[in-house]
Amino acid sequence: MVKAVPSRAPNFSKLDDATLDLVRQAVKRRHNAAQQTLDLSDFSHDPELTAQHVFFPLNRYAMLSNVVDIVRKTFPEVIAVDLSKNRLHALEGLSSLRKAAPALKGLNLSNNEIRGMSEFDKVRGLAIQELLLAGNPVSSSIKDHSTLVSEIRKRFPKLIKLDGHELPAPIGFDLETPSTLPKTKASFFVNDDVKKMVLQFLEEYFMVYDSGDRQALLNAYHDSAIFSMSAVQRRDARGPFMSEYTSRSRNISFVRDLDRRVKLLKRGRVSVVSELTELPKTQHDPASFYVDITHYSPQLLNFTVTGVFKEVGKNFTFFCQIGLADGVYV
Repeated sequence: MVKAVPSRAPNFSKLDDATLDLVRQAVKRRHNAAQQTLDLSDFSHDPELTAQHVFFPLNRYAMLSNVVDIVRKTFPEVIAVDLSKNRLHALEGLSSLRKAAPALKGLNLSNNEIRGMSEFDKVRGLAIQELLLAGNPVSSSIKDHSTLVSEIRKRFPKLIKLDGHELPAPIGFDLETPSTLPKTKASFFVNDDVKKMVLQFLEEYFMVYDSGDRQALLNAYHDSAIFSMSAVQRRDARGPFMSEYTSRSRNISFVRDLDRRVKLLKRGRVSVVSELTELPKTQHDPASFYVDITHYSPQLLNFTVTGVFKEVGKNFTFFCQIGLADGVYV
């Protein structure tokens, strides 16, 4: 009876200096100084190495990592490396390539035996712009080309060419170094005159709104005023909290019925103020207000105000109000 057991790869973790010197010379011969490229394709069949009876397969971790170390020490300025036809199935030996060759822009891994996309996680972050991957099982296993491109770009965000084909420009940010964003501003006003006018209007408006008698707001609205509201309650919220607002919400993402959309749109100042008087009594916090002027002209002013308010006897709630002013009316 004969029992066949898969054999493990020989342990090449320790290489003698003589062998490493021969490998170092072979790598140097394959370096094109003028173009800053390195051809390591089919390295185990290098004529000079085989003549010296040296078998140096790069699909072994120790072999590949030693070659990467040679690159780091000898020509870190290389911009393109060809590792095709090396029967590579794992890329762990290339994990230090990003530091060894920081200027690397092109990598040829075609005609190898890379099967899983997870192998590229071991070289994630390489700033390569071109990658050759054809001839690997991983390419044929992903039938949808757009999915392949998406998965590869997750690992190599700067990639612009895959297997010789130009890729569409990626959507994202290209920040080489940490950047400091501008400081946020509490509010935006076009000028001091507009600021004074809008803040005075808001002070008077919410003073009346919170007074308990909102009929006086008739003077703030134009005869052709249009009003609607949108209210959202947290999914995990319990009880009737905000029910007075959500029942009147015209959020078109949820209100599908066209007749109801029309009904919830209030037209004319009498209709608008009548709707406001039916809402619960409130208390707004002017100190929480942020105001942004989104459009200003002598004839028309558009602004948004955000802040917090609370119904009398209840907790504070966030709000955002949009106003469109024509003269002294909203």
